[in-house]
Amino acid sequence: MDERVAAEEMSESREPDCNLDKELKVLCVKLRYHNMSTNRRGRLVTEALRKMDGKYLEIARSPTACVLQLCVKWCSHSERDPVFVALQPHLLDLSLNEHTVFLVHNIIKMATRKQFASFIYSLRGHVASLLCHTIGAAVLDHAFCQATRPHKRRKTMQFAKHNFQAWTTEIICPAAYDYLTIADKTSALDVIRQLIPHLTQGTYAVDELSGVARFLGKSEVEKKRSSKPLLIQIMQTKEGLKLGLACLKHGLAEDRKRIIKSLKGRIMKLALSDYGCLFVICLLSIVDNTELVTEVVIDVLKKQLKELIFDKNGRHPLLQLFHPLCSRYLTLGELFYLNYNVPSLVSKVNFGSKLDDVADKEHGGSEDTLIASDSKEDPIKRRQELLVKSELYEVLIETCIENVGQLLRTNFGKDVLYEVSVGGKNNFLEGVTDRIHVLHNAIACDAARPRTDDGDEHAFDNYHSSRTIRRMILDCPAFAATLWKTALEGKCKLYADGFSSMVLAAYLESPNSGVKDLAKSELQPLIDGGILKPQDHKAEEKSAMECSSDESSELSDTDTGYHAKKAYKDLKSGKLVARFGTDRFRCPFCPEKKQLDYRYRELIRHVIVVGASRRPWKVRANHRALAKHLETDHADAPGSSSMPLRQAEALYLSKIKRSQAGARSTCKLSR
Repeated sequence: MDERVAAEEMSESREPDCNLDKELKVLCVKLRYHNMSTNRRGRLVTEALRKMDGKYLEIARSPTACVLQLCVKWCSHSERDPVFVALQPHLLDLSLNEHTVFLVHNIIKMATRKQFASFIYSLRGHVASLLCHTIGAAVLDHAFCQATRPHKRRKTMQFAKHNFQAWTTEIICPAAYDYLTIADKTSALDVIRQLIPHLTQGTYAVDELSGVARFLGKSEVEKKRSSKPLLIQIMQTKEGLKLGLACLKHGLAEDRKRIIKSLKGRIMKLALSDYGCLFVICLLSIVDNTELVTEVVIDVLKKQLKELIFDKNGRHPLLQLFHPLCSRYLTLGELFYLNYNVPSLVSKVNFGSKLDDVADKEHGGSEDTLIASDSKEDPIKRRQELLVKSELYEVLIETCIENVGQLLRTNFGKDVLYEVSVGGKNNFLEGVTDRIHVLHNAIACDAARPRTDDGDEHAFDNYHSSRTIRRMILDCPAFAATLWKTALEGKCKLYADGFSSMVLAAYLESPNSGVKDLAKSELQPLIDGGILKPQDHKAEEKSAMECSSDESSELSDTDTGYHAKKAYKDLKSGKLVARFGTDRFRCPFCPEKKQLDYRYRELIRHVIVVGASRRPWKVRANHRALAKHLETDHADAPGSSSMPLRQAEALYLSKIKRSQAGARSTCKLSR
């Protein structure tokens, strides 16, 4: 009899208090009134907490949890403390429920420093399971955002030590990148050393270590066993790219060797992806072990050259070997990614100077602008070994000879054909092989074909090929002589109009006197007779604005740099005036702009935006000269900063991109 009475009493105690639920729902409606005074809301919160006293956990798991959530938000610290004490042992369980997670967010947000520290301490040993849960990961992210900067560094290091394998999942990859941004030198190196082994092995091994296998079925774990390395997976995002670049640049020689070996059979997938091709570029630029790079990377690229040359991303690793970090082929954003370094592992002075070299289009960039620890080999020697010793250059020449007509007339193939024909930047491959003359003859023979009406556009009449041939004439005298003798001598009158006139004009604009003398006797009568008109660079600039960034300039880097130097001399000599008074500036190249007067920082911002835009090459060169003038000759102006201008430019443009991305995401949400 006593057992039956005890069972009835227990069942009654487990039944929900319906009257309490009704009262709490009424209070919840009242608390949501917008025109309620602070004192009245405080009295209602106190009344609700008095009724929930001793039943906080039960209420948190019931449909009336919204009342407790509102009370935590609006109650005083003394009233909030008992709620935190009662719920603290169960916060991890509440963090996994889609309804109670909002209560946990409010508790974290309103917690005192001591309470927040105790919550962070309770996460130790449970980070892996929370990260594998979609709701739990949101709680971790919220807690990380609430922490102070020193607290982030200290607690994130605890996460790294106890649950480091979970860092390599897609959920926490941005958190690892954020940690490297704030970590000191010792902590950053420690994290990179721990990160590399997990990036270079299969996902299955990492999942076993991090406890993911507990949440997956047996068949799913077996599928993970043969999956690709995590390094390949994280290359799908920009945070993953920066994480991979940090490991590659700041790792030791044996770390780079391990990374390269993990990429066997995956190089083509990387080279053809948006972010992966940038990782391959960095690998080719800083790894000193050229024999290993040739075996794992170059030998694979040689077998798929045609696919790489005609691909938007695949051509970038090849172009990097010929002309490193060229702003004609890489966008400002891609250059910014390639120059990423962990801040604590690079000195400020070195970082500023290197960033200046990368963005300095006027000088074509430095030979080795990528900062990397433990990388000692000369960059030019490394590129020659990767191109010549591996026979990649020979295979490239043969591929270009076989597909010369198609390469000339395509947007992406023309750049590779140009670099192979001229021998790379500053002609550093000139004289390496005699097969280059065969390529010159193949291009000249294609251009020597007569014009037909069968739909196949002539090389001089095609938009891409005419500009590519013009660049070759300006930068490669040997090709200019071959083309003249094969296709142009005695036929110039046929090509004196349209796009083909740009090819003829290139002979007169060539910096080489021998090329000028070769064509002057035949071209000068055409100019005097009005048949061949001098080039209108304004029309050329207008067409350049309408095309992509790869086609935005038809002059070589040397000519662009020459124009910028000339503009800088005019500014320095006083022929063009930019400063009117102590803190008043004007842009001498934008007289029609509505805002004439600038302060120093405003003019710097104007210069950065115009210099990074797709405006005509002359406009961008003028504004780069103005930037150099402001940084060098007006450093004493009010508002000037000690930060190098190129570093400020990179930071400002990345801020603009983040704001634009945020605006786009907000627009999508509103829709």
